[in-house]
Amino acid sequence: MSPKANGARRRIVDAFWSLCTQKRPDQITVREVAQAAGCNRATFYLYFKDLRQLLDEEEAELLENHRRLLDLLSNSLPRLDPTDVVKLFTYSGGSGDGPDPRIALLAGPVGDPAFRENIKHTMKLFLRPHLRDTGPYAEYTLEYLCAGLLSVLGMHMQQTQAPPDAAFLTYLVHLISDSLGCTGQRGEA
Repeated sequence: MSPKANGARRRIVDAFWSLCTQKRPDQITVREVAQAAGCNRATFYLYFKDLRQLLDEEEAELLENHRRLLDLLSNSLPRLDPTDVVKLFTYSGGSGDGPDPRIALLAGPVGDPAFRENIKHTMKLFLRPHLRDTGPYAEYTLEYLCAGLLSVLGMHMQQTQAPPDAAFLTYLVHLISDSLGCTGQRGEA
C-alpha cells in the first residue's frame, strides 16, 4: 500500500475512533466517518466493505495484541501485582506503552458486546490462577471482577474521553486488591 493510501486508511480509522467517543459504534455511519476523515464515501469503500469490517479488523488487532501481552505476563509473573491487573484491562499490548482508549470504549457499556465478552474471557483465563477464592463461588468472583472493571473503565472513558490516569488506576487497584492474591501494597499504583 502506498504511503498516501495508507494515510487515507489511517485517517478513516482514526475518524471512526474519534466518533466512537461521541456515540455507539453501531450508530455511526459511513458518511460521518468519511466526512470526519476528510474524504468521500468512495474512498472509505476502497479500504472497507462496511463499518462492521472496519470494527472487526480493529477488534481482532486489539484482541491479538491483548493475548500477546497476557502470554508475556503469564510467562514472567510469579505473582500478580494489583496495578498489572488494571493495566491488563487498559493496555492493548501493541506498540504504544500507555493505556489504549479503544479497549475501554469497546469493552464499556456502549461498546461492542462481543468484544466485551471476548476480552472478559481472556482476562478470566489469565486471572483464575491468581484468585484467592477457589471455592464454589470463584467463577462468580471472576465475573464480578472482570465485568465490573470493564464497566468502570468504559464509564470513565465516556465521562472524560481520556485514558485512565494514575489516580484513577490507583482507585481501581483498591477495588480489586482483596479479590486477588496480589503482591505489593494495597492501593499502590
